[in-house]
Amino acid sequence: MATPVDVRLIANLTSPDWWTIGSTAASTIVGAIIGAVIAYIIAKQTATESRKSLKAELRSSEEAATLRAETKLIQLTNAVAGYHQGIEQCIKDGKAKLGEHFQLWSAMKSFVGGSTNIPFDVDDMIAFMRAREFRFVSKFILLLSRFNSLESGLDAYRQERDKLLAMLTPQQMDGLFGMVHLTEQEKRQLAPHIAAVNDLAEQVRVHVKDVFDLALEVTNQFGPIARRYFDDPEFPIPAPVKAPPHI
Repeated sequence: MATPVDVRLIANLTSPDWWTIGSTAASTIVGAIIGAVIAYIIAKQTATESRKSLKAELRSSEEAATLRAETKLIQLTNAVAGYHQGIEQCIKDGKAKLGEHFQLWSAMKSFVGGSTNIPFDVDDMIAFMRAREFRFVSKFILLLSRFNSLESGLDAYRQERDKLLAMLTPQQMDGLFGMVHLTEQEKRQLAPHIAAVNDLAEQVRVHVKDVFDLALEVTNQFGPIARRYFDDPEFPIPAPVKAPPHI
């Protein structure tokens, strides 16, 4: 059986005793509340600082990814601009030396140099994906794909044109232009090779122009989207570019 509580202890307490007990209890409660409030404020500040830190880290990683994408875009645009301008200059020189009517392969030199394959990394597009610029992301991926296939086409043209030139012996040279005299039999023998190389040259010219136009479109859209997403008018972007006139 439980021992009964001696209520006389409470009954015998004087007014000062009640004040002491009440003050102690109140102090304990107030202290606990103050401690809880302080702990809550510290926890809230810590959480706020943690969120700010995570937000800053996220922005930093997004900016780094966007700058990687920008570097690839600049590298690609410069390369394809060089191809496009080089081809059109060859055609201009060909017209000056050979007249208006000539086969493209005879004036369009091949491009010497290693292939510039630019890999696609989905992380580079994270800011554009979060900005819900899905159409732009699709254009960017298409541009990289078409540029890399263009590199293969340029390499194929170089190999086939070199093979054809090895079959020809110029009788005279005027700078880089040579004059070749062929008999009717030689013309018939070389006709399939010449037709194939010239067709490849025409395809390469069209492909280069298409990739160049797409590169200009993507480049001119890149900057405004990036600056709008980061809400930073000073974010570094590629300079706007214009297409040169087509010869």
